[in-house]
Amino acid sequence: MTRAGGARCPLFEPIHNMSSLFAQLGLPADEVSIDAFVDNHRPLGAEVALADALFWTSSQSALLAEGVAEDADWAPVIDQLNAMLHSYTRSDVCRDDRARLP
Repeated sequence: MTRAGGARCPLFEPIHNMSSLFAQLGLPADEVSIDAFVDNHRPLGAEVALADALFWTSSQSALLAEGVAEDADWAPVIDQLNAMLHSYTRSDVCRDDRARLP
């Protein structure tokens, strides 16, 4: 989000991006690896909560569940990953996080 005059407004900037979430989960965090992970694990059934998906380790599942339940700094990017994994195609979800990948 930008303020008048084009200055960035840090209040509305996400603290974490998809790359940092994948790193926190102990997964390869580059764009190609993230895309491959999502492509290999989607679509999750509507009845499957992100943290309950069978491909997570117990610690990964806990991080995802706690991040959302506590509305932590991770919640926005976890929500984005949830949408990506519950979609059928790459175009179903906005992938504007790519600009912040290292």
